[in-house]
Amino acid sequence: MLYLTPRQVRLLFAYYFLILPTSFVISCCIFIPGPFSHFDFIELALIGSCGMSSMGSAIYYIRKLYKQVLSENLTEAKQSPLKEVATFVYFIARPFFSIAFALLVVIGMKSGLILSGASQSTLGYGFVQMTMFFSFFVGFLTGRFLRRLESWGERVLERVSGEGQI
Repeated sequence: MLYLTPRQVRLLFAYYFLILPTSFVISCCIFIPGPFSHFDFIELALIGSCGMSSMGSAIYYIRKLYKQVLSENLTEAKQSPLKEVATFVYFIARPFFSIAFALLVVIGMKSGLILSGASQSTLGYGFVQMTMFFSFFVGFLTGRFLRRLESWGERVLERVSGEGQI
């Protein structure tokens, strides 16, 4: 059940339909000579990945809102307006989460290349395309990625801090 007013639902649809074409244009501009031609491949990967993750997030949450509206799972929380605010903020924040996760994708892939001994000069459009591809899925599955990141982070902290050892 989602706690949103009809006005909030309309605002969210407008918000996501604004993000969708904007992120599409940003992602496509990476491959067009002109606006981004003076950037290096890491910068292109960062810009393109942010665009693709935003696009994936917008597609997912448009779909999620649509399904909730059709199934009539929306309700106004007259007793607790805080639930409406929290739900609204949740939907507004998801594209920003997806952008943060896209940055992790680029940093992780670049780190993997550095650890493998590849030189910076080997980065090219293949790297940009690969980071953009994975960033779309990270954006589309932001909620799942967040849960996985949380459980992975807890395991890493346990190992580093020595918790769970006798």
